[in-house]
This record gives sequence, structure tokens and C-alpha cells, in this order.
Amino acid sequence: MGYNKLNCYNYSLFLAPSCTLNSMADFKASARAGSLFMRAARFLYLLWGGMLLMRLASMGQMRFPAWIWDWPKLASKLTSPIGRGVLLGLGLAMALAALLEIWELVDMVLLKIMRERERRS
Repeated sequence: MGYNKLNCYNYSLFLAPSCTLNSMADFKASARAGSLFMRAARFLYLLWGGMLLMRLASMGQMRFPAWIWDWPKLASKLTSPIGRGVLLGLGLAMALAALLEIWELVDMVLLKIMRERERRS
């Protein structure tokens, strides 16, 4: 039986020792592309969510689901100025995490470009 190149993608690096070097390079490249995509999606989620939460908390336009109003103490804590401050801080933390995520994303892309340039020269 011949070896199917697609089997490299179904197993970890340790379980598929018969993979060729090119297929391992393809495997690592696809893993980096997936990581790049996931980091970009996480950045957009954190930025959008953080900015939306900060805007709603600062303007006092938070709308809570009906199950929160079943507990009046929780609802009063979240709608109080302290609760709005906590939500504003959570939004700020999300925006800061988005900044760190884009920093790592740009670093990853620049390192990839520099490695390609070194490999070509």
C-alpha cells in the first residue's frame, strides 16, 4: 500500500513518522495559517466587544436579559454606578487585550516576512 500524503494531517507529528519533509512543511504552514486566522478573529472579537461594552456602559444604555431581573439585587448592582464602572473596566480590559493581540499578530507576520526574505537571500 502506498502512503497517502493526507494522512499527515490526521495525526500528530509523532504518530506519522513516514511523512515526507515537504508534507511536514505543508502541515506546519497550515498550522501557522490557522493560528494567524484565529488570532485575527480573536482580535476583532475583543476589539468589537470591548468598544461596544465601553460605549454601552459609559452611556448607561445597557439592556439586560429578563433572567437577570429575576434577581433584583443583581439587577440593581449592575445598573448602579459601581456596576457600570465594573462593566466599563471589563470593556477596557477587552480593548487592551485586543491591543496586545494585534501586537502579537503583527509580530508574527513581520517575523514570517523576515524569514522568507532571509531564506531567499
